[in-house]
Amino acid sequence: MYFYCIFRSNLPVFFRYFVLWVLFLVASSLVCLSFVSLNIEHHTRPIPPPFPITRGKRGMCALTFDGDYHANLADDILRILREKNVKATFFLTGRFMKLYPEVVKRIVEEGHEVGNHTTHHPHLTEFEKTRRQKTLPGVTPGFLYDELYETERIFMRLTGKPIARLWRAPYGEENREIVNWTRRLGYWEIRWTYDTIDWLDDTLSPKYMTSKEMLEFLLSRDLSGSIILMHVGSLRKKDFPTEMLPELIDSLRARGIEPVPVSTLLGLEEW
Repeated sequence: MYFYCIFRSNLPVFFRYFVLWVLFLVASSLVCLSFVSLNIEHHTRPIPPPFPITRGKRGMCALTFDGDYHANLADDILRILREKNVKATFFLTGRFMKLYPEVVKRIVEEGHEVGNHTTHHPHLTEFEKTRRQKTLPGVTPGFLYDELYETERIFMRLTGKPIARLWRAPYGEENREIVNWTRRLGYWEIRWTYDTIDWLDDTLSPKYMTSKEMLEFLLSRDLSGSIILMHVGSLRKKDFPTEMLPELIDSLRARGIEPVPVSTLLGLEEW
């Protein structure tokens, strides 16, 4: 109506078109601002911090399971979690997803969270040789992005869902440079608070822990807000973490600590 009145007025033609053009620009700007406001309100994701995460909200604990070559404990882990009504986070490599597609589908179907553990589980720093977290030659943003992207693609093809924007560096090898590279992709780097070292199969190693010792080790620590590292499989012949997992869950709840996925521990459920 306003546009019609202006167009039919006695104002000079040039001025009429000028006023209409100004009104058009104002209307367009308001539409854009409304869209941006709506986008910010409903779709903005939290920005990942420039450091690895090792703890979250008190009163919770995240049980996490890494998977690469082996999946011999997957059935027991999923059964126990189902019986205890617990949701966990699995950090899986693209290689694991190709080797055990049905396991991955079950993990997702049973409501667990899946984070990115790269495709081939490569070493990213020289820590293994020098105990220093210096980025290895050849490890570049492009190299790491390819490792993460390929796992994203494999997971999407298998499940039809996007992978969680959580990743765990293979062997825990990362530094500020590497974390900043993955932040650009929106990934949160999730380390751990306590490592069960359940992958170690050398019973003569001073770091080896039986399943009973794993439980004693964990229960002697401050588990509120913690992230516990375990594995979906290993070369062990005995002393599996699954042997102590039911008691660990019961003990957590007895302390008023609820086992949750990492995203819940960090308050990121909505994204």
